[in-house]
Amino acid sequence: MPFRKIYNVIIVPADHSGTRQYRVSLGLVLTAVVLLVALLGAMVVFMLTYGGLLRQARQASQLEAENAELKEQVLQVNQLNDELENLSSLRAQLVALLGSQVDLPQESDEDWGEVELPIESLELDRLDHLRAADMIRSYSPTLWPTPGRVRREFTLGLDEGAQRHPGLSIEAPAEAPVRASGRGRVLAIDHDATHGNHVILDHGLGVRSLYAGAERIVVAQGQMVDQSQILAYLGSSNGETSALYFEVRVDGEPIDPRRYLPRNR
Repeated sequence: MPFRKIYNVIIVPADHSGTRQYRVSLGLVLTAVVLLVALLGAMVVFMLTYGGLLRQARQASQLEAENAELKEQVLQVNQLNDELENLSSLRAQLVALLGSQVDLPQESDEDWGEVELPIESLELDRLDHLRAADMIRSYSPTLWPTPGRVRREFTLGLDEGAQRHPGLSIEAPAEAPVRASGRGRVLAIDHDATHGNHVILDHGLGVRSLYAGAERIVVAQGQMVDQSQILAYLGSSNGETSALYFEVRVDGEPIDPRRYLPRNR
């Protein structure tokens, strides 16, 4: 049989100190060659598979990075959409504030209906979000009109036995100034048995504020006033102290002024 053929392998050292002889069959040689080829093939397959896995890992890493970037972009888009919605809301409020000028009645009028506030030569397209928000805040009645403790709180008198008091009574020093709680137009200056001398400001968006108990009023009907501008001066009930009655209405309905006013003065 050819596979049983024997080969003599003689190994001669370089110094000829002695030779070694090995008997190797052809079958063993072929087996060794086959094993070597199989090992080389396995190594090639392993390298190809490992290389493919590395490429897949790199692709997965790239996809993960792209996915994270897309999520960040989606988050930014959502934030921009929220900003646009807020800006649209602010723009709508500004449009309500920036309506055409309305002629006010010459006689005293305590109608708390809609009156638009004029602001001349203002370009809405040039207002950014913060400026728009600041402008709206400046029109809101967010400033205490006079220093002092609150003598009597707001109540609609809905509870049994409760007396209606739709505003705040604020104790103040005699002749203390009364300041505009927010920017607006003087809608009315009047005197009656309930409020005495009083001023009504129109802040736009259906918000009005009333300042009653003044002895000397220093603004005129139809005048635009800034927040904190002096409207009037209080008198004195006992020579040392006086009181201001402060009321806020939204769309004609009285609300607690503390919803607008800061807690700390």
